[in-house]
Amino acid sequence: MKKNTDFRIIAYTSDNGFISESAKKNVRNITQRLGVDLIIEKSDYLEKCFLHHFESWMSNPTVPMIGMLCTGCRLGIDEGLVNFAKKKKIPVIVTGATPFEGNRYKQNLFKSNPNSGKNSFFLGYLSQMKKNPRYLTNLNAVEIQFREFLVHYLGKNNAENILFVHPFGTYVHWKEEEVVSTIKNELGWMQDSKSKSTWRSDCDIALLKLYLYKKALGFNDKDDGLSCLIHDGQITRLEALQRLKSEGDVPDSVIYQVVEDFGFSIEKFKAAVEKLEKRYA
Repeated sequence: MKKNTDFRIIAYTSDNGFISESAKKNVRNITQRLGVDLIIEKSDYLEKCFLHHFESWMSNPTVPMIGMLCTGCRLGIDEGLVNFAKKKKIPVIVTGATPFEGNRYKQNLFKSNPNSGKNSFFLGYLSQMKKNPRYLTNLNAVEIQFREFLVHYLGKNNAENILFVHPFGTYVHWKEEEVVSTIKNELGWMQDSKSKSTWRSDCDIALLKLYLYKKALGFNDKDDGLSCLIHDGQITRLEALQRLKSEGDVPDSVIYQVVEDFGFSIEKFKAAVEKLEKRYA
């Protein structure tokens, strides 16, 4: 967009408190190379929720509630982005989301019928709360849960008069090989040392979730995302299987260090993971 338009562009990033330093460095380097102004705003919604949600999850680990571990992040992004655009009187917001990000299965885990709508998702959420009322014992976290549902899932984001443009999948065919080559070779993007995958390696909580989904279900965002690329004709099934051998798993050592950095007992975490695996075996 910088190369092909005369738009005045501002890059906006929300820092949820768990973004890796390498990810922030990548954002700064890329915007600097492009000559684009960068705004990084700190959001504390996720930090207010995570410790409580993780403790609650370990007390009764279930697959649907793995997704709750990042509650507050989407609220920080959506609310912060719209508020910033309004403050600066910016009429157009262009997002970088793609149709191949591999995360659609997570909402369906809450539903009794994966083909049903948002009501089924909400009822599934209430069912999980009933099974583990501990999630409801922190009122700040509960408020953020519902605000995120309203803003992100129901679109109550007060974004009237702002045009949202989703170029990838709508106007531009997102080609992984071309995108990765461009950001590495032209824009200086560097791979995070914690992950061999280019997906979901920017946030420690994202890595934790990938690990837990893999343990419980045998697959995670990487499997789902590669499946999307197969259906799009970008890679073959054999190529996807070969990539999963190196990119599909997050090493135990990485996650144990992340959990320890969060301030939790590794042994307690291991016990929760073992309980999770037995429950869904």
